[in-house]
This record gives sequence, structure tokens and C-alpha cells, in this order.
Amino acid sequence: MKPITKKFVLKGEVVTETISFTTETGEVLEYDTVKKILVPSKKNQQAAVVNSAGKAFILPSEQFRKWKEDLAPVFQSWYLALFNEGLAPIVRCKIKYLFYFPDIKRRDLLNKSVTIEDALKDHGIILDDTFTVVNDYNIKGWVKRDKPRVEVYITILKPEMADYEVDLTSPDYYIKQKKRLAMKRKIQRAKKK
Repeated sequence: MKPITKKFVLKGEVVTETISFTTETGEVLEYDTVKKILVPSKKNQQAAVVNSAGKAFILPSEQFRKWKEDLAPVFQSWYLALFNEGLAPIVRCKIKYLFYFPDIKRRDLLNKSVTIEDALKDHGIILDDTFTVVNDYNIKGWVKRDKPRVEVYITILKPEMADYEVDLTSPDYYIKQKKRLAMKRKIQRAKKK
């Protein structure tokens, strides 16, 4: 059986407004104001806060909260698309992240991918972000000044596929464990007498 791979795209820039200007000669000039939307690094932008009871906790940055709020409809549409096909929530998969950045600044790809993965989990696209759900990661980054974006490829694994299995322990292990437990109980009973 061939695995199902779904592609999702997070746009890196959005046109916020189009400005028009008419010159004295009657020529109409227009240009777009573009807003860059980059995936924030959730881990690197956290702040420690102490509440009124004196308990400390970690609070995500304002940039991260705004990003999450702005892109909630995008993640919800991804969920609905998968749900309508009977695929969500995904219980076993591989995820590939392709980051296309608008400039050459240094960025931590791993933290950015964790941010996206948390959003996938929060919106019910993947069941969890543990190794039992996400089997494999592939993260790459490039500069693409004219079209920044993030492409997320989710390959859904089915039970009949070789990569689906989580527990690779040999059956002998369980037999040995059962024998050890039986011996432990036998010793405990002997000590009680």
C-alpha cells in the first residue's frame, strides 16, 4: 500500500493593502504593502513570569501568541480538509518541513519546526508530538526572497506499512520479563513464610 502524503503551505508574506496614487498626468500608480509572516521560535522567545501567588511559570512571547492567533484559521482549514477525508487526527506519520526564508539571517530550523508541530497538535491534526505518533522528521531551509513560505508534508502511515511499528522489541523479551516477575513473586511468597 502506498502512503498518503499531504502538502500544506504557510505563506511567508501577505498583502496588507494596495495603495493607489494618481499623478498630475492622470497615470495611476499602485503598489502593495506586504507584511512578512515568519514562524517564530517558541522556545527561544519565552519569558519567565511570577503570578500574584508567587508561582513562576513560562509564558510564550507576544510575537508567538500573535502568530498562533493569526494562523489559527489556516490550521483549522487543514484539520477540516483531513477530517473530511477521514484522516484526522493522524496517529502515525512522518513530517517534512521545507523553510523558504526572505533573507539570509541566522534562524534555528528545529525550534521553528517545533512551533509548527505544536500548532498541528493543538488543532488536532496530529494526535500528539511524541515519537509514537511522529516517526520521522526531515527539516530543510533555503533563501527564497521572492516567495518566502513553509511547506509541511505529512506522510500518513498505515498499520500494514513497515514504518508503522513502534515497539521493535523481540517477543523473547516479554517471555523473560514474565519469568522474572513469576520468580520475584515466588521469592516474595517464600520470604513471607
